[in-house]
Amino acid sequence: MEAASKFCSIQLLHTITRIEVEHRLKNELFIELLKKNCNADELTYRSKLMGYNLELPHYLFIVHFASLDPNADPAKDLQVQVIDTLHTQIKSLGSHTQCLLTSKSDHIIAIIPLELLEKTGIGVKPLAQLLLKTLESKYKDMIITFGISSICKKIEDYRRGYEEAQKAVQLLTVRKKHSSIVSSEDLSTFSKIINPENMDQLKKFAELLLQGIRLYDEKITTNC
Repeated sequence: MEAASKFCSIQLLHTITRIEVEHRLKNELFIELLKKNCNADELTYRSKLMGYNLELPHYLFIVHFASLDPNADPAKDLQVQVIDTLHTQIKSLGSHTQCLLTSKSDHIIAIIPLELLEKTGIGVKPLAQLLLKTLESKYKDMIITFGISSICKKIEDYRRGYEEAQKAVQLLTVRKKHSSIVSSEDLSTFSKIINPENMDQLKKFAELLLQGIRLYDEKITTNC
């Protein structure tokens, strides 16, 4: 019994170590993807060694969790549980296409291949809705927000995709009322407003938006 106990302990430790190393490697890969001048060839090679082909078109999901109780202290292993739940649900769709799931700060990142959507016949938003429903049933005391990027067609696009999904999440978490999903395409007007990096574009958009009011005001002033 003692020998069997030691053997099981060693196997459990080996499994935990493997999972931790795998998670760390995925996290490091994603951090490299976010760099402004990333090495596309190196990242492509590393991702393929891990079973992912990031050169193919992908969507990027950000899954953000917030407790309904402002004083609640979320479990430290919540992200690991969520990643496992998402992985199980995606795998149940029947496609053998690999999805990269990792975590960053207070949210989960899922890089979803377009190939998976095509094989399963499910759209990007219906997939997000399915995943949201799965998480809501398991984490009833949490507000869950999904942000979806536009499609990323090459390694250099993932930084932009992450920023798009992050802005979508930021817009939704302001309300903090209920779980929801928004894609970068849904933002349209809002994406221009919440992007402070391109002030010239924002000014042009404001001028175009207010042009009708300005012309009307000038016309009334002239008639008076």
